[in-house]
Amino acid sequence: LIFSDIGKEAIVNTQVRTLHQKASLLILEPSTCHNSDTESTDLPAKSSSYQEFYKTIQQLISQMQIPLIQHLINALYIGDDKEGIKIYAMSIVPQLISVSKTVHGYLQSMLIDNVGSYDAEKDFTNVMKALYSTLVPIGISCSDIGKYYQATATTATVTGGTSHNGRNFPPCVTSNPSTSSHMFSSHTLANYDPTTSSTTYTSTIDLDILQIKILMKMGNHIAASWIYESGRHSFQTGTTSDILDGFSFLPDNGSSTSSSNNIVNYQSLKQMATNNGILHKNIWYSKYVDYMKGDNFFGNSLVSSVFSLSQEELNEGYQGGGNEDTLRIKWSSISQHTEVVSKTLQYFVLQPFAFGLMYLAVEKCFDESSLKMNSQVWKKKGDDGQQSISPTYYIEQIWDEAASYLIGSLEGQYDKDDEISYMYSDDYDPQFGFGLYALANTRCNQFGTCSTYRNMPPSSPGRAKIVSVYRDLFYIGKNQITSLQCEELLETTIKQAQRWSLVPIIQSVIRYAIKVEELKAGSTLKVLAEGEMFALVVLPLFHHHKSSGNENDAARVDLDMIETDQSIFERNMIVQQGVKPVQDGALEVARSLSTVVVDFSLPCEYIGETSGVSPCNFGGEITSENASGVNSIYGMSFFWALIVCFLVIRTAFS
Repeated sequence: LIFSDIGKEAIVNTQVRTLHQKASLLILEPSTCHNSDTESTDLPAKSSSYQEFYKTIQQLISQMQIPLIQHLINALYIGDDKEGIKIYAMSIVPQLISVSKTVHGYLQSMLIDNVGSYDAEKDFTNVMKALYSTLVPIGISCSDIGKYYQATATTATVTGGTSHNGRNFPPCVTSNPSTSSHMFSSHTLANYDPTTSSTTYTSTIDLDILQIKILMKMGNHIAASWIYESGRHSFQTGTTSDILDGFSFLPDNGSSTSSSNNIVNYQSLKQMATNNGILHKNIWYSKYVDYMKGDNFFGNSLVSSVFSLSQEELNEGYQGGGNEDTLRIKWSSISQHTEVVSKTLQYFVLQPFAFGLMYLAVEKCFDESSLKMNSQVWKKKGDDGQQSISPTYYIEQIWDEAASYLIGSLEGQYDKDDEISYMYSDDYDPQFGFGLYALANTRCNQFGTCSTYRNMPPSSPGRAKIVSVYRDLFYIGKNQITSLQCEELLETTIKQAQRWSLVPIIQSVIRYAIKVEELKAGSTLKVLAEGEMFALVVLPLFHHHKSSGNENDAARVDLDMIETDQSIFERNMIVQQGVKPVQDGALEVARSLSTVVVDFSLPCEYIGETSGVSPCNFGGEITSENASGVNSIYGMSFFWALIVCFLVIRTAFS
């Protein structure tokens, strides 16, 4: 009765009962729990009934969290029953480690470890802000929580920012992921502000990777495979589902092209890993396919080969997984298999898919007929009915969605003006996440490539210089889309962003080469697998210009030297059974990488060095002044504020 009208059944009870009945009916379907053509008790075939059953169970689990959260809010609001706060917090907070390390740490300290110090008048608002931030990833909306009713006639709504008895309810802004009402909401990603797509729901795909990694570390690779195949935290938006179905715009009346559904539609990493259309729009992807012996879905093959192993094989090692040319190595510990899966998902699934979307945006930009600029008035749904939008809106939406995958949800939000804000508070870690930003931030402290800002504590984790470059490229690309500067979008923005994505990868290869060179053959340490996975990102690109023509003739290097350096690099970083890894030493690995650095015009000031090792120490140094495309980026830095201002104003009037 605290969160619903007196005398009525709690909405959550109705939902739980309905979902339970649906699950009960689905489980009776023969194809739900068994392959349709076999009596095998292995993992079920992913039939439509299985997928519906999986989604129903996930939604049921989310609904069962609602009463616990409601009781926690009530205990927090009253504030006197510290044991009650702790009990309800212990039912919710431990689960949030798979949603946000920052929020989990804050709530763990405030509501469990130091609950005796909780002061409702001082702490309630901040605790509620933290709690609200976790609702979307666990599949709950503000309306699911409902209105909070006190015993008095005064009411406070969870969604409205009401103040009562010194307790301020902060605004709770989510949309129900089971409907299309969220399709046009935006969400700040680190230091980039999307203006279109529901990045609140797409960026959380990195939470699937985090949960998969946690489950695999616990030895539960079967449950990890379910999340990989069917998804858990990222909900399909109009853009995503349209792209997966071949891309189509909303019709004239603004209604969705897909039928409404009362069940959540998750986007899965496997959908991305097997989406041939999007992946092959990425101009680098064919190079990886060639290196992986023609396997068009090599990312899926790598992950599936690990998930197909028995528990004993995960612990004791296993040669191959159906495609030995792809897996290449006998990993012999759960920690190594965990790194193979998580790094594959990061760098051979999510990142190629994101760049594929960027190239799709270019394709749509060039195809003016797809915009229907002269034949259709574009509309979108909004709170006030139909609203006119830009004819490039859906291309911008593709762009924002691509950015959301490259950045991810775990990196938090950076202050827009590159000043120190809460990102350097005690409970924030800019190195935590699975996107480009987190990897670059992790490496910048090790390679001396962090930016410095006033008021930053010396002991604080830094932010990489390259992160500001990524941000500028995202904004510049958005502006080029709105002005239909399609050629510039392709040549000066996307190709540059893709090249510069190699900076933290190259740093990572060197970092792990240093760690691994002291190991013996057959080591079970996870750093061995980490080093190889980063190396596999670079290896197919050694012949980048041999097959596609040099984008920068001034940076062309001798192809015979590339052949030699690729062989040296592969011999040292791709682990072979019975052979000592990095046998020639980390310095030789760095030297072999120098041709890649020059070939891709990567500025050495962003690569740096660690322990005296850097590919830039072997000649041919590239600086930001002579790097291809760098001047064009910073030549536009004068217009950066204008770009942001333009986007914000246009959004406000759309």
